[in-house]
Amino acid sequence: MAAPRTREEVMAHLARSRAAYQAAHGGDAPRPERVYRHALPAGERRHQVGGNGAPLSPAEALVRLGEAAYGERWKTELAADLGLSVRTIHRMADGETPVWPDVLARLRLAMERHVARVALAMVTLEASVADAKEDI
Repeated sequence: MAAPRTREEVMAHLARSRAAYQAAHGGDAPRPERVYRHALPAGERRHQVGGNGAPLSPAEALVRLGEAAYGERWKTELAADLGLSVRTIHRMADGETPVWPDVLARLRLAMERHVARVALAMVTLEASVADAKEDI
């Protein structure tokens, strides 16, 4: 049989093929029910991991920790804390360069130092508030 050339021939060929399949297999092919998992916004991550439940990659962890600790200009400040160039941090955050294992270790130490600085600032603030209450 020659290949169909017109739209009508193609449609007729498809109808014949479908009818032949249904006759041979007793109906249409079963299709599994589709399950949709919609992506969540960044602020609503499942189980405190990446997008739809996958663990964070080292690059994603670098970005999330940097943004949380340093704010908008996190790459510059994090590069200074880690002793790396800003360009290296840019490449790692963008996925152009893998995050080196020693950078992850230094990142952990930098985050611990940052938490300690915040804790010290909170103690200082509490002491200032207590002094201010005494003066009133």
